[in-house]
Amino acid sequence: MTEKRISSALALTLLAGCSIVPLQASEQASARRTLSGIDGDLTSGSIGRVEILAIPDPISVEVAMTEKGLAESAFFRCEYRKGEHEFDELTSSILKMRVTGPAEFPDIRWGLIFFDAHDRVVGTIYLEQEYPSLPNISGKIDGHVVTVDKSLINWLVNHIPSKDCIDLRIRPPN
Repeated sequence: MTEKRISSALALTLLAGCSIVPLQASEQASARRTLSGIDGDLTSGSIGRVEILAIPDPISVEVAMTEKGLAESAFFRCEYRKGEHEFDELTSSILKMRVTGPAEFPDIRWGLIFFDAHDRVVGTIYLEQEYPSLPNISGKIDGHVVTVDKSLINWLVNHIPSKDCIDLRIRPPN
């Protein structure tokens, strides 16, 4: 009886493991397609602006951040428009970014929201806080949880906050 339970448990474990691998591969493939679309839109000039929301390192918060949490609690908001030097630099770092594998659900600290010329959202990239000792970083590309290289996060960490950002911690009195 014990052998039967062990073999049943082993079979369930193997089945669960087999079903996770295709899901992770599907997430990665979807994220790569989405990133490729964002790259194409940036290259063709159809993205008119990028809004960046940030809780920069080393600021810590007590709970893990989601996209909605970042939108409500961001410390900085920056906006770069097509034709600006910073937009071109940001575009260059996004074009270098690569999906490198599956990930755990990220604790989001950075959000990039891409808008077309008609001010419609055409894509999003969210990244966790940067850990210098790790070669990659977890994030979400249009909702797909993945690991990406650090080309984009390195640009963000070195440029945000800047004079172009609004400090959202400074709120006007009611």
